[in-house]
Amino acid sequence: MTVTDEQLEAIVHGSAGKFLAPRLADDLTAETPVAAGGAQLYTYEAGYYRPGAEQRLKARIAATLGDEWRRNRQDETLGYLRASAPLLWEAPPRDRLNLENGILDLVDCRLEPHSPDFLSPVRIPVRYEPDATCPEVEEFLGEVLAPELAAVVYEIAGYLLTPDNRLQTAIMFLGEGANGKSVLLNVLTALLGADNVANVPLHKLEEDRFAAAELYGRLVNVYADLDARALQASSTFKAITGGDRILAERKYADAFSFTPYARLLFSANEPPPSPDSSNAFFRRWLILRFEQRFDGRKADRRLLERLTTPAELSGLLNKAIEALPRVRSRGSLLTTPATEKAAERFRVDSDSVAGFQADACEVDLEAKIAKPQLFPAYVEWCTDNNRKPLSKQRFNRRLEALNPALYVSTIGGTEYWRGLALRADS
Repeated sequence: MTVTDEQLEAIVHGSAGKFLAPRLADDLTAETPVAAGGAQLYTYEAGYYRPGAEQRLKARIAATLGDEWRRNRQDETLGYLRASAPLLWEAPPRDRLNLENGILDLVDCRLEPHSPDFLSPVRIPVRYEPDATCPEVEEFLGEVLAPELAAVVYEIAGYLLTPDNRLQTAIMFLGEGANGKSVLLNVLTALLGADNVANVPLHKLEEDRFAAAELYGRLVNVYADLDARALQASSTFKAITGGDRILAERKYADAFSFTPYARLLFSANEPPPSPDSSNAFFRRWLILRFEQRFDGRKADRRLLERLTTPAELSGLLNKAIEALPRVRSRGSLLTTPATEKAAERFRVDSDSVAGFQADACEVDLEAKIAKPQLFPAYVEWCTDNNRKPLSKQRFNRRLEALNPALYVSTIGGTEYWRGLALRADS
């Protein structure tokens, strides 16, 4: 920003010889609009509000004031901007997409010009081209996933496009080795834009008080290759997926609360064991298993480059936009026999009691086993499988939840589980 000597004199000394922070702030925002949110400032550039504006504003203040710069004048101006700047939308519109070539109305697919009145830090760096297709992406999905799962991927892409967390669904790609799951994560990141994607591990969201702040203003949190160690809690996961307000904190800044619209998307060779065996935890996951292996064309190191050309991404955007109404009408992402089977396996792999029962027990209404015999067998199974066992009381409750027909009878002073037995080879 360039000011005349007269303008600078008016800013620095005002009418009463006092520095006028509001005057300087108004001059700054007249050239570049400023907004506030998540305990930081944003400047409007290239069609959206960019985070991390404070350092850029400091440089502009210094350039404007020149020899008249003083730290207190800088801080006073920034303080005025924090107090007076409009707030970013906590719940941005769900039916408008801020894209590279304008703001797309999803109701009638009409493009509008960018505007600083669109108070969002999200701009998807893809052009809307209604006739674009994505043949490379289609071929890739056909190679790495079961045929019916391509439709699920397009629905996932549509679900992630808008700041809408009402499905209360997190997504995990599972499978060992080089099977395409990381490539697909990178394709979705390219579609949404790296600036709109946080990269926080699930464990860190539960353990680090500063981690949740990274989700502010982001469409999705993507993290590849989750740690195999057990989760210690699930409360933050449930709050984020459940649409609850959460408390966040940035280092050296005040804490703030917000309702995240970032969806959670992870990949792993195997899911981390969870201490939470509730339906409220497991129903919030959509699991896609990647069973194929990369070879031949699929091992091509330039594959990602071909999948993320501007033309391919515009075509994938069209697929996502086309899928979004189906998701909203259904109120959920598409489930198939493959996703249902993957969900069952995910529960067994994540839930130590379900895993123990699947590996070491037989469900038989005529069978019985002494309670004092079953729990030690469960603890031994956990030790052999590097899992943390539940307490005896929680084990009993979880076993009953898994098996509604299970009941206890007493024979000769010993309590027996009826309807379950250990396998002979366990």
